[in-house]
Amino acid sequence: MTGTCDPAAARGLAKLGLAIFGILAAEDASAPVVLISPISIASALGLAAAGATPAGAAEQELLSTLGVQNHEQVAEVNAALWPAGEPPGGVQLLVANSLWVTRDVRPTYSELVERTHGALAARLGSTYDECAAPPLPTWARLTTRACRTPPVAS
Repeated sequence: MTGTCDPAAARGLAKLGLAIFGILAAEDASAPVVLISPISIASALGLAAAGATPAGAAEQELLSTLGVQNHEQVAEVNAALWPAGEPPGGVQLLVANSLWVTRDVRPTYSELVERTHGALAARLGSTYDECAAPPLPTWARLTTRACRTPPVAS
């Protein structure tokens, strides 16, 4: 999914990113650098909204926080930021967008987030085969092309 997005959704996500930055910067004004990834935070909240009960309190709170009308708009903004094809200047951004849980994941949710957000939803401890996701460290290494494997608590 690439192309355009709703400008109001893009503004909503930008407003969230600026609000988070403002809170973090105000917490420790002496910190030399504050670095956050607003789109990563929005993507995670978008995955949560995708799994929330439609029109329920949790979904409404998440969408309000994100400043969007539905979780699909988060994916649309994300796709507009990272268009397909060769990146300009050889710079490439790899987003490791996934949800790992300790319980089974409903297939309908897995299919929804894969189709809409390009994300993986899997159970921790899954083994790599045609029906399951690779273990988390393997998935992270494959997704980021072995740039860096994050530490994983066991």
